[in-house]
Amino acid sequence: GLALVTFAAVAAASLKATTAAVVDDTIRADFTFTSSQFIPFSHAVARRLESRAEVGIATPVRYAFFRRSGQPKGLSALDPAVAAHVLDIDLIEGTLDDLDGGVMIREDVARSDDLDVGDTLAAEFEKTGKQKLEIAGIYEDNLLLGDYMISLDTYDQHYVEKLDGIVYVTTAPGVSA
Repeated sequence: GLALVTFAAVAAASLKATTAAVVDDTIRADFTFTSSQFIPFSHAVARRLESRAEVGIATPVRYAFFRRSGQPKGLSALDPAVAAHVLDIDLIEGTLDDLDGGVMIREDVARSDDLDVGDTLAAEFEKTGKQKLEIAGIYEDNLLLGDYMISLDTYDQHYVEKLDGIVYVTTAPGVSA
């Protein structure tokens, strides 16, 4: 009994420390907005935040599923023009400027599936069906982004619902966090 309680306490503390380290190492934004239960919310939240004088950047990340080889896969969608201001994305190949219209993939996916920048990724989306996306880049493991990353514009082309999973916010110059 005591050993199990001790194990659970140590495991929980370790998980909490690991999660905190991931957040500290990955998020550059001053604030993040999510729903209390990580349920997606209206994209109007980011627009309202961005209109405030004390906000420098308010940019959403959306999460969705697509099918690859008949299997569901998760992806994240972000604005490549401002993503580097709010997230630390370690790119191995490519630049965020190349993301629009294509897809970036996590290094482990690229290696295990023998994919390189310039290759084509077959994907099936809810709105547009089967599509081919050019691989625009490869990035290191990032728990906040998952295995596949597209731009918000590409997301808008392939998905009906436009709900944000998180909004990253930086303060305007001269405003303290």
